[in-house]
Amino acid sequence: MVRLTAPPTGRPNGAPKSGGEPHPACRVLRNMTPHPSSTQRPPSIVVMLADDVAALCTPDRVYPAQIIDRMPIRHPDRALVDVKCLIAGAILHGDLDGPYDDHEADRIGRQILETEGPDFAGRVQ
Repeated sequence: MVRLTAPPTGRPNGAPKSGGEPHPACRVLRNMTPHPSSTQRPPSIVVMLADDVAALCTPDRVYPAQIIDRMPIRHPDRALVDVKCLIAGAILHGDLDGPYDDHEADRIGRQILETEGPDFAGRVQ
């Protein structure tokens, strides 16, 4: 998996130190060409696992990182990312109030998995 930020530093999402440079991929993502049907980028939410990008969620699709996609379906990390993607999708569709907060989604996702079990996301998709 490509690390898009500096190693864990105690700052939110591994943000670089003041004046530090983000990973080149972050600059590419920020400078993406606007969606052809609008003047804005299509809505999307980046789901993190620890300090790594785990998935990119759009209203129509989830793009899991390769490391997540290769995990067994019942792996605890994959199950957590799946639930966080469900939360992100609900926000993108207006079913939940935003904005998306990855730390809050992580907390809620862990609570859901604790009560519903690791196959929860597969049952509701």
